[in-house]
Amino acid sequence: MDSRNRVLRAAAALACACAFLVVPSEGARAEVEYLVKWIPGDAEADGYRVHIGNFSGSYGTTVDFGNVSPDGDGIARRSIMIDETRNQYLAMDAYNAFGSSPFSNQVVVQGAACQSGECDDGNICTVDSCSGQSCASFPVADGTLCGSGLACFAGQCENVECLSSSDCNDGNLCNGTEVCRNFDCRPGTPPTCEAAGQCQAPACDPATGCTTVNVLDGTDCNDGSSSTGDDHCSQGTCVGTPIEPLCGDGVRNPGEECDDGNALSGDGCSVTCRIERCGDGITQPTHGEWCDDGNLSSGDGCRSDCTLELCGDGIEDIGEQCEDGNVLSGDGCSSTCRTETCGDGVAQLERGEECDDTNLTNGDGCSADCLSEVCGNDRLDFGEACDDGNREGGDGCTPDCAIPGCGNGLLGGEEQCDDGNAVSGDGCDANCTETTCGNGVVTDGELCDDGNVEDGDGCNGSCEIDFGAQSRAQVRCITAVNRHVARVGKAQSRVNDRCLAAWLAGRADRLGPDPATLDSCLSADWRGGVSAAQERLASEEADRCLPEEPPTLALGEDRLSGSAAASSEALALMGDLLGTPAVFTPSEDSRVRLCQRQVSRRAGRVFDAFGRTAVQAKSKKLRGRGMDAAGSDEALAIYIETALVESRSLARASERLAHTVSGTCAEQDLRELFPGCADDLSGIQVCADRSARCRACTVFRAADPLLMIDCDRLDDGQANLTCQP
Repeated sequence: MDSRNRVLRAAAALACACAFLVVPSEGARAEVEYLVKWIPGDAEADGYRVHIGNFSGSYGTTVDFGNVSPDGDGIARRSIMIDETRNQYLAMDAYNAFGSSPFSNQVVVQGAACQSGECDDGNICTVDSCSGQSCASFPVADGTLCGSGLACFAGQCENVECLSSSDCNDGNLCNGTEVCRNFDCRPGTPPTCEAAGQCQAPACDPATGCTTVNVLDGTDCNDGSSSTGDDHCSQGTCVGTPIEPLCGDGVRNPGEECDDGNALSGDGCSVTCRIERCGDGITQPTHGEWCDDGNLSSGDGCRSDCTLELCGDGIEDIGEQCEDGNVLSGDGCSSTCRTETCGDGVAQLERGEECDDTNLTNGDGCSADCLSEVCGNDRLDFGEACDDGNREGGDGCTPDCAIPGCGNGLLGGEEQCDDGNAVSGDGCDANCTETTCGNGVVTDGELCDDGNVEDGDGCNGSCEIDFGAQSRAQVRCITAVNRHVARVGKAQSRVNDRCLAAWLAGRADRLGPDPATLDSCLSADWRGGVSAAQERLASEEADRCLPEEPPTLALGEDRLSGSAAASSEALALMGDLLGTPAVFTPSEDSRVRLCQRQVSRRAGRVFDAFGRTAVQAKSKKLRGRGMDAAGSDEALAIYIETALVESRSLARASERLAHTVSGTCAEQDLRELFPGCADDLSGIQVCADRSARCRACTVFRAADPLLMIDCDRLDDGQANLTCQP
């Protein structure tokens, strides 16, 4: 066995032999030489030591003999000096580089009797005393302090963990408040931590104590609400998914005003579980309602009692200036329930008005007395210096109703020449300027003369018609004609809506003269709204389109060609939906009637939006607002087509039509309600929208024959021959 792994055995025996020494007579003590003998117990020992002390088992002095070889008898011997003033206790051990052996047997050398005060073993943890010849020591009570952080235990001064509980704070609040017991720190009672809710678990932070942590998201919980389901934890909170209440289940859920266990309207509780009342946005004919626009305000087309506000019904509504129970003009109250006065925008021929331009201003073509301001009418109108009842010159009053000056043969004022006549082209034109391009008088060889030699204004520097940008006068003419063509179509749309409403409600008295049918009402225009719009178109064309400066773009020679088309195409739209003739019998079901009227009305608004968008786009391009002005019919047509495709107002009108079909007309047999679209495989919504766009585009083509816009592509976005004006 390797010596490094061996445990040294104690010396076998220890014996002491001492030599005698004469003790002085004064009683003094002296050291005596003793012979230490032992039998080596381990051949691996590097040396031997003797340990000497005044107390049994307690040794304070060590004598190292080193490596001692035994004598021939096998016994090792060495001498030491021992103080005989008191008992001495000796023990021996062996050692090497790896450790030491246990102590050998203890040998006592008897000393002289001890003296009081001599017994001090230097151990603060013992009480020393002298008993006979021996000093004796006794351990003090365990726990006696013997220094800073030290206390006595079994007669030994040892380090202790604590002296009081204040020494036992380990900084961890999660194991309770530590206490000091028997000089040991004992853990306290851990706190009982509680969760703050279902989605939080108790936890303890050593620094702050009790706290909570969120449980895993998705953990099941119960938020205590019957209106939610799939309750689960999310970031420490119990959340649930709202359960949509089901209208018609017979249970009044949150948000419902009523629930009668069915999905029918007209029984006091609507299909949306709202109490049926005037102002709820749903027309309830069974409750005597003719309309319901969602409020209780009058003046918006539907009265506060849900009856229609119609001019001619004998009830003066908000916005009406008068109400005489009919829709006839010329009796003091017009067909639009406006007090018939000069300046109201309606020429009352029966009352002696020749015109009415909505103002009482002179000098704008219609006087403050609603008489036409035209030179040659034998009345001296605003701006005229004379008026002899004709448009001839040479009679003292010029064709422009001015007192003649030019042509009198006398050069004066700003005249460049005056040859004594009002003939142009003879070197001195009728405006007394020299015959030349740019003098404002069209003479032989000139196609136009706008008083300047600038290009790009409709008449170029050579007095040739400029087929580029239109002049202001030309733009005014084009815009006025198109705007009023659109108004003719809108007037027919209003007729369509009124007639259909009366037919569906069974009000034959509102369908006009016999025979009181839907088709006769649609085409009769018995209130005169369409004809009034057509007359206004003709008046505007005459006022806005100057004979000497006709438009060269868009409009054809017959600038009123769009008037008849606007009325006929809007009327034909009803046939596209309801069939021609409309032979169906009004249903007793209010939902069916509401569906038919709302779809027809929404289709009419798509028709109106198409025309309005086209007119606005054309006006913008002609004027060159933020872009180059249109220089050709092709460029103008391309811009208008793009504007129609990108129009948000037109798209919104189509979206509202689709919403009406899917909402108001839900669960209805649409092919039966709209026989005109029954054979269209694309569905009622597509059929109605496409028809409205095609009819409006056809009106536009009729009003502007020079603009070859692609109606087949604009009706449904596809070139599929569904619209061929």
